[in-house]
Amino acid sequence: AALRESISAVPRQHLVQVEVYAGIDAVRRHIGLEIGALTPLGGKRSSGVLLTSQVDDLDWMARELAGVPFEFAIRQPVELCQALNALADRIHRMAG
Repeated sequence: AALRESISAVPRQHLVQVEVYAGIDAVRRHIGLEIGALTPLGGKRSSGVLLTSQVDDLDWMARELAGVPFEFAIRQPVELCQALNALADRIHRMAG
């Protein structure tokens, strides 16, 4: 587990922060330690967690997020929103 966590902490091109609106245990079942760190959110949406990661490939992160069965909101970077929208457009075209 320590190796997977240390892999997610290696500095990369993009710092990613995503709020995931589910409990930490449920999110951990879908987002591995190698993807990033999970921190419980405080405030109104206390059942959520903050995913913090560093990645070089935002298209890869968009694909990872697309497989998460919970609602989420991207805090940063805005380019991840664009990558996720491009993925959604591609899936929509393939679905006909």
